[in-house]
Amino acid sequence: MSSTPTAWTRGEAEREAKAMFGNQALHPAAAALAGSHERAIDYIRQAPVIVLSANAGKLGRTAAHRARAYAGPPMRFICDRGAKLREVMTFYGCGYQLRALKPSVLHPVRWSVIYHLGRLPPSTLAQIIPESRTQQDVWLRALVRWTEHCERRCGNPWLRFDWAAVAFRAVARGHEDAVTTVADMVIAPGQSGNLIGPSFDEKWTLAQAEAAADRWHRALGRARAEQTAAHKLGIGFSDPVDYSPYPNSPLLIDGFDFVPLRSCEDLWAEGAAMRHCVGTYSPAVVQGRARIYSVQQGGRRIATLELGSPRQWSDDTPVPFRILQLKGPCNGKPPKAVFVAAEQFETMVRERIASGGRLRTAFPDIAATFSDEAAA
Repeated sequence: MSSTPTAWTRGEAEREAKAMFGNQALHPAAAALAGSHERAIDYIRQAPVIVLSANAGKLGRTAAHRARAYAGPPMRFICDRGAKLREVMTFYGCGYQLRALKPSVLHPVRWSVIYHLGRLPPSTLAQIIPESRTQQDVWLRALVRWTEHCERRCGNPWLRFDWAAVAFRAVARGHEDAVTTVADMVIAPGQSGNLIGPSFDEKWTLAQAEAAADRWHRALGRARAEQTAAHKLGIGFSDPVDYSPYPNSPLLIDGFDFVPLRSCEDLWAEGAAMRHCVGTYSPAVVQGRARIYSVQQGGRRIATLELGSPRQWSDDTPVPFRILQLKGPCNGKPPKAVFVAAEQFETMVRERIASGGRLRTAFPDIAATFSDEAAA
């Protein structure tokens, strides 16, 4: 522990402690702890999570009352005893490894997740806490999203939490909500009415779990829709539609892959993974009124693009399609870069068709189809 300042004032210690935390709900606990003893601020500097633990997820007046009653007095006693940091953290219910968490990522709504992280084996916890503040924030946000989704869907927020705590260290910024796709797969075996019960391997990485979830969504969509799709549209569930003169195979533009969704199965899988209704667009695709592409980056689905026209394409009366929709997960708005790439995709296709290279001269690998590819 660092040396005690020779000139200590309660007000300065309280102000320093509160300034460490961007979330104002933690200020009462921070002030109560720091103002209780001249050595208390040293503990807070070394392990900011102590403040969150003393707050215990409380908000508003409840947080202030709890801080006055339960935060300050015990800290004063601990400081008088000259306890070591590990003892302090044990008293406040914090895993010792949680001292690595930055104060700016600590929020009352994350307390239950952080508390359960502290129950993990110390060797595991020490290895999985990200070093940077930004990645810590992403990691905790993903874990909160997981627990909330599991609680809402099956009533057990801590389902496979130990696995998630390790795997979500790899979550990319901006993709925290994508963990619900894996959660649905994990929850499914315990839900009634599921046609397919997926297996789950605790050794999976996040990427492996996402690939398994994608395969499961495809199988689930196929099981539920194969009969209706085949009978109503006169086409097999996995039969690819010829998109000519539009691309029948993926095109890479500005780092984004535009993958054609050419079958009912492709559309169902996209809709299940992206949480929107593109799976119902099979009639428009089969009848030639729409061409739909999955915009992906590094194998991750980013957005869904619909090119379309009210009239059906034919060689006698060509109808140039235009962008009708570009939707992210849950029909959200994709990043600006996706819109720019989509416009370039539309322009490129129009130019290639207008130049006369309508088929294989424009797209030499046109025979390849998304449906023919093996699942990842």
